[in-house]
Amino acid sequence: MGGMPMGTNARTSVTDEQGRHHHLDNLFVADGAVFPTSGGHNPTLTIMATALRQATAWAGT
Repeated sequence: MGGMPMGTNARTSVTDEQGRHHHLDNLFVADGAVFPTSGGHNPTLTIMATALRQATAWAGT
């Protein structure tokens, strides 16, 4: 977790708010790597919600 945090600034984050890599075209991250830190609970449902949000945005629906 935390290996590719989301953010708007390419200097301080690896992916944008949709999980798209700032410097590599067509590379999307939809797992726990986009979280800046680990929470105190199992992240499975949060990862699923993040992946669904990203897939919905990519599909344009």
